[in-house]
Amino acid sequence: MKTLSKSLIICIFMSGVLFSCSYDKFTKKQIVSSYKGKIIEKYEKHGTHLKIDTDSLGEIDIGGISGDLIQNASVGDSIIKVKNLNVCILKRSNSVIKLKYIFY
Repeated sequence: MKTLSKSLIICIFMSGVLFSCSYDKFTKKQIVSSYKGKIIEKYEKHGTHLKIDTDSLGEIDIGGISGDLIQNASVGDSIIKVKNLNVCILKRSNSVIKLKYIFY
């Protein structure tokens, strides 16, 4: 019984470490990227996602976005992802807002 408990604890710990490493890799990839585009869809699927039509990458889907971006982004807004920073610029017809990009 004692061995089973230790094995279970080790298994849970290792699963957490592996998940954390893959999440960090995904997060860093999003922070390093840059693009310019227009928000064409905002929807819920295990959290809020934005579908963005970009100049160079075609349509991309972004999840894990920051609360500020969720609150301020609307379909039709232009978005510029700043390279190597967790920052984006959201442009509307009457304003320009600098926001945190992803929840990190």
